[in-house]
Amino acid sequence: MWNYYSTLGIARNATRGEIVKAYRRLAMKWHPDRNPGNEVAAGHEFRKIRKAFDALSAARDDGVDEQVVDDGVARRPAAPPEVRPTDVPGANLRRVLGVPLEIALAGGEVMASFFVTEPCGVCKGASARVTFGVCERCGGRGTRRGGEACRACDGAGAVAQRRACGACRQTGTRCYCRRVAVPVPAGTWDGQTLVVKGEGVLGWSGGPRGDAIFSVSIACPPGWFRFGFSLMGDLHVDCQTAALGGPCEVEVLGRRLSVDIPPNCPPGKWLSLPGAALGDASGQRGCLYLRVVFSLPSGA
Repeated sequence: MWNYYSTLGIARNATRGEIVKAYRRLAMKWHPDRNPGNEVAAGHEFRKIRKAFDALSAARDDGVDEQVVDDGVARRPAAPPEVRPTDVPGANLRRVLGVPLEIALAGGEVMASFFVTEPCGVCKGASARVTFGVCERCGGRGTRRGGEACRACDGAGAVAQRRACGACRQTGTRCYCRRVAVPVPAGTWDGQTLVVKGEGVLGWSGGPRGDAIFSVSIACPPGWFRFGFSLMGDLHVDCQTAALGGPCEVEVLGRRLSVDIPPNCPPGKWLSLPGAALGDASGQRGCLYLRVVFSLPSGA
């Protein structure tokens, strides 16, 4: 077994704060989500670091001599309470969010569904639960007949016991399907970044979730086309309105717009509404082009 002090890269006389600081630094470095393409090796290192931190923390909390952790066996006079690990924040999650054109223009909410691999909620990513139980060889006394130290527990009277997690099959992770409601402001543009706080990957050891970061991709409905920031589509107008002309309130892509229709407007004529289409971060907006299409009155 490895030396726990060497695993965390600290001296044997390290303080509790130095142990925690070293653990946080190494846990962030070897977090599987921070090592894409090398998750298996990173997960192995992460569990080694976690085991070393648990053993050192338990030893310091119970006032056990520092020699107890040299060989991976915790020598203690009595079974301690379960170790409370330090929370490790989760990683941010990045996904592409498809936004319908109507919601991009008028604003609204889009439900995002995606699969994500997160630390197991049962074992908190440890792949097992570490507890300390009474040594069966010596009955917790730490010595055998004749006063000889028990070799099974090395004189501690208690031994570390790891119980494999059945929920994640000792992998420390599980795959979940998540659904997140993403608020979309009016006038959203292609490529805009939307952040939902606290909806990212669950942290290790019960740590808080990271953030969910979405990149907007606008999707046009059938019959609508876009070039740059401008949009093109049909405007259905009844024959009487087209003949008389004048201002007309119409609903286009979920918005109420005022359109000035010229008298005796023929079918197929293009009307333009500057600044009523898509835009970008600078505030520049394209033109909305509407092609007049005659429609029969309802009931005709």
